[in-house]
Amino acid sequence: MDEISEEKEKLREKEKFSPSPSFNKIYGWNSKIEKAVKLIEKQCRLYRKMHTEVSIENSEKYSNFMLSAIIITPFSGVVTTIGSILCKDLQHIYIYNVSSTVLSFLSGILVTIIKFNKYDENSYAHKTASSRYISLEENIKRQLILYREDRINANEYLTWLSKSFDELYFSAPDFESKILKKYEKQLEEMEKEYDDVEINYNKQETQRNLKFQQYQDLNKFDDQTMKLELKK
Repeated sequence: MDEISEEKEKLREKEKFSPSPSFNKIYGWNSKIEKAVKLIEKQCRLYRKMHTEVSIENSEKYSNFMLSAIIITPFSGVVTTIGSILCKDLQHIYIYNVSSTVLSFLSGILVTIIKFNKYDENSYAHKTASSRYISLEENIKRQLILYREDRINANEYLTWLSKSFDELYFSAPDFESKILKKYEKQLEEMEKEYDDVEINYNKQETQRNLKFQQYQDLNKFDDQTMKLELKK
């Protein structure tokens, strides 16, 4: 009788400290990983906003310069024609000729500015980067809106997300100094938030597990248990 009671007691103790079945479905997600993912989402949102602003600015400059060049180029020929018709004496026709030459020169300058600054190419490049940041941002939102047990493996997702963000960041066009200066405060705040992210160290985690291992609800989703479960 005593042996049966002993066996029952051992079973109770085993059930008490064994991970709950739902833990295997969590795939390693915890509040710290979610915070890191949200920070990447916030960074995507900020860079998307910056790229969009630069894209619009370049597009407006391209439209303005191109429209000016379109108007000025034929207008120089019109001035020459008007001068040849209205001015019969050679003493006054030079005014029209000089005006026509100046307008042609201005038209050439405008076309050179457009080609040199590549406003249309820069606008498209920044627009493409902005759309990619939107895609990454929406992907994060779709992942976080799911319950933890419905998400993909946290380690795999964080690895893919970090790699995707790095590739996008380094392939995106650079910002001008005025844009960086405009968003300087927000960029500094974002860097500070990254610095405030808690880091798990094996020694501390081990100490924490030893301290709280008797409380199943508190220890159920700790990082060490997650690593052990992922290895199974």
